[in-house]
Amino acid sequence: MTASASDGGAASAVALGMLKVIQNVTADLALLADGPSGGELRMWRNNLRGLSVASQLVEEQARAIGVPGTWIAVAKNAGNTGTRWTGGESMPLVAAVDREPLLAQLREQVVLLYDMTVTHTVCVDRFGAVPGDLAERFREHLRLQWSRVAMVAIALEVTETEVAGWWFDADAWRSVLASTREQAASQLLKRWRTHTKTTAVSDANVRVEALSMAGISLGDAATHQLPPRPSELIKAAETAWRSSAATSATGIASDLGTDGDSAISDAVDAALGGSANRAWQGEAIGGDTTHGTATQASPMPDPDS
Repeated sequence: MTASASDGGAASAVALGMLKVIQNVTADLALLADGPSGGELRMWRNNLRGLSVASQLVEEQARAIGVPGTWIAVAKNAGNTGTRWTGGESMPLVAAVDREPLLAQLREQVVLLYDMTVTHTVCVDRFGAVPGDLAERFREHLRLQWSRVAMVAIALEVTETEVAGWWFDADAWRSVLASTREQAASQLLKRWRTHTKTTAVSDANVRVEALSMAGISLGDAATHQLPPRPSELIKAAETAWRSSAATSATGIASDLGTDGDSAISDAVDAALGGSANRAWQGEAIGGDTTHGTATQASPMPDPDS
């Protein structure tokens, strides 16, 4: 979704949906900021902190789908007075929103999917099976990140040309694998923590909920707007990691050169099996994501400890 001066003051339904969320969250925050009223101080502080974080995340997500900053400011100014969205709001004329930065930001979120699945795969290989609660937290974060990518792609109405090669990008996989192999255990575990902290999961949930409240539905997606399913991404990460490790061990492409490119590309392509050409069917993250040959006996640490 992009807005231009030719649109006049009429915003798309998605933009209005995001502006509604922003204004109502801002209004709730403004009313709560007056102080506790009959409730415990700790609860009030927690609610205030939660709404403050939600307000920031919702605004960031609105910008990520092309909602103009001018419109966001209008909604926040109204919300700061304690006024909630009524549905009769109109927005001022705006200049066109540049798509290129929005697509670049979306591309970064796609690569984050690669990073999450590769980090998980290598950690399992090095440190052993992930405890059930942490494995579930990872699966939830991966599901939310997948949903975020897909919903932003829908909101931006990305074309098949714009996302060509994104879902099968061997260069991106190779880059993530190379950086992962070079990292010490402490660095790898730090990456694991960024993907599995409860705050990371809760923030991701706020973003996806905001997109959903704005009226963006995964069921409205064109096939090319959906990444490979989470279970397929995990399989691709596992296959690519084994392939890159094998080529490194045999000296065929220890620096992930041309032969390594081909091996990883073939591994990822085989693992995904052309999934980008199949319509999403709401599959939850599946498969055994806790297996692997542990090279150390130490269990995976809790990222919140």
